Amino acid sequence: MIVTPIKTILTKGLEDKGVVSAWQQFMSTADLPTHYSSPAFFCEPRFRGRNPFAILALDGDTVVGVITGTAEGDRVCSGQGSSPQIAIARGANRDKILKSLIEGVGAEFPRAALTKICSWEEESSFTCCGYSRRDESGVVMIDLAPDLAKLYSGLSQRYNINKAIKSGVEVAEGTTDDFVGYYQLYAEWSKRKGFHVTPPVEFMELFALTDNRRLFVARYHGEIIAGSVVRFQHGGMLEYAANSSREDLQHLRANDLLQWRIIEWGKNHGFCCYSMGGTQFFHQKFGGTIKPTYSYQLDRTFLQRHERKEQLKTSVRKILSKLPESVKVRIKGLGH
Repeated sequence: MIVTPIKTILTKGLEDKGVVSAWQQFMSTADLPTHYSSPAFFCEPRFRGRNPFAILALDGDTVVGVITGTAEGDRVCSGQGSSPQIAIARGANRDKILKSLIEGVGAEFPRAALTKICSWEEESSFTCCGYSRRDESGVVMIDLAPDLAKLYSGLSQRYNINKAIKSGVEVAEGTTDDFVGYYQLYAEWSKRKGFHVTPPVEFMELFALTDNRRLFVARYHGEIIAGSVVRFQHGGMLEYAANSSREDLQHLRANDLLQWRIIEWGKNHGFCCYSMGGTQFFHQKFGGTIKPTYSYQLDRTFLQRHERKEQLKTSVRKILSKLPESVKVRIKGLGH
């Protein structure tokens, strides 16, 4: 397959209806298609004002690959280790398409001091183009092809799910009527964790994007006590995006029931897989396997200062990981 030329979209990217249509058609043929690798990426409030872009690789008029990301200042960033924003057509010449996409990024952002692109696969095309590679922690990926009975048997915390049900916890898709209750829960949870609280207007705008996002809420005696958010690409991947819950009611195990209901929903709506967005203990309780992810970085700074900084961080993390847990807690406390 010959890949020519590269179509570059740097603004919203939705003005050229022909390109958008070809891109949307490509998503049904892509390997691991996600919400952020689709045209809907440009509708996300969180990327507004951050110069979102998409590099499309075309074979004639057919889109065969895409990288989306942001270009802020002298930095170009595509995805995170938990959610790469790259997609390639299944069965296509992956190496050729990737090299075209990488060249497209370089041509559009020749003065970028740092370019970082995350990928679902280990790709030699990046290292051949001068990028350094890092192994990310990956994500727990649940294959939704098996029937629900088999998916349920793969859960390690079935007791917690049954406990939540017997305690009277109920889970349903969130509606506009649930917005105020969930936002209050989210704001309290974010403040407790020390995270930024998204303003209500922006929060509502985000949840209005129902074509690619769902809120699931858990109620106890009619009150919302937990909520989980998922992103998705129809026919492609379902991704766990966020959660907020009452700290004083964790014993009801609402979050465990939320995840099982999401798995049921994803299976019934034809998604190929469910990414848990991480590999921590909670993410591993619902079956699936750990799928490695990778980041590739091109540092054009003098003496590659970004690369050296990342190497230092990696060395420090390795040292800390070998320390006793009590020492880790004391070191963490020094930062407060």
